[in-house]
Amino acid sequence: MKGKVLVTDTLFITDEHIRKIEDSGYVVERLEKADATENELIKALQGKTGYILGGIEKVTSRVIASAKDLKAIAFTGADWQAIIPGWETAKDRGIKISNAPGANSPAVAEFSIALALLMQRNLIEVGRTGDVKFQTTRTLHNATIGVIGAGKIGTRIIKSVLRFEPRKVQYYSRTQKSEIDSLGVEFTDLNNLLESSDVIFVAAPGSAGRILDKEAITNIKNDALLVHISPFNMIDFDALLERLKTGSIRAAIDWPAPNEEFLKLPNHIWYNTNNHTAYNTHSVIKLCSDMGTKSLLNLLDSGEDEFRVI
Repeated sequence: MKGKVLVTDTLFITDEHIRKIEDSGYVVERLEKADATENELIKALQGKTGYILGGIEKVTSRVIASAKDLKAIAFTGADWQAIIPGWETAKDRGIKISNAPGANSPAVAEFSIALALLMQRNLIEVGRTGDVKFQTTRTLHNATIGVIGAGKIGTRIIKSVLRFEPRKVQYYSRTQKSEIDSLGVEFTDLNNLLESSDVIFVAAPGSAGRILDKEAITNIKNDALLVHISPFNMIDFDALLERLKTGSIRAAIDWPAPNEEFLKLPNHIWYNTNNHTAYNTHSVIKLCSDMGTKSLLNLLDSGEDEFRVI
């Protein structure tokens, strides 16, 4: 036996992947929780040389420090710094970390467009789930579209919305991207994007911090739609709620409602999922599992992998 590997949650890493790890000489133990506590994770990682992070547990410095035998972590998502806040401790200890960049981008971008269409066409209220019999609605066509974040997900969103023939597409990112500029899309600052966009997609990583603070939310154009599929920490939800209550903007997020007050809002103003689900398609789950399994074995065997981040 080469060592023991911990796998968290049950969504990722199927029996097929378990067999591959075991055939490589490792014993696999699974912690069947998506959100293990710090103490639960500390206990589960005792004696483990490898760890496939398949849940949404936070891997803190305390967790890393207690895992004396740990050599490698493979995260089945992309925003690894947000889910592994103890990554600097891991780096100091020589623990390798990999992620799955781009694996979930087709599903998340697709879901973002679905949310925008749901809200722009008011599909909840004009269908059997509502009582509106006939309504002339907004659309993506001939609208000004703004995208915050120009990574793999943001780029896919931009390419998708262009098919709807919007009036204009603009994006804000920490760096300007020539690939996006070549599509005829305009690089702009955050305030201009918020003040001029009819539909705003938020597709930045959680490590970007609170981009949409109270001031930014105040600057969002009247009657605009905010589509948020990024981590929860990026928005001041108190400020957002105040604007939603006035009916001056609308929003759809891929998270449960922050509190009961949001659930009192009408469907054409506010939509939330019951759990974070944009990434959750069969094809993406398999791809992330394939990448995580391969990366972990590479990191344990050689210390190198194409998706290694530290």
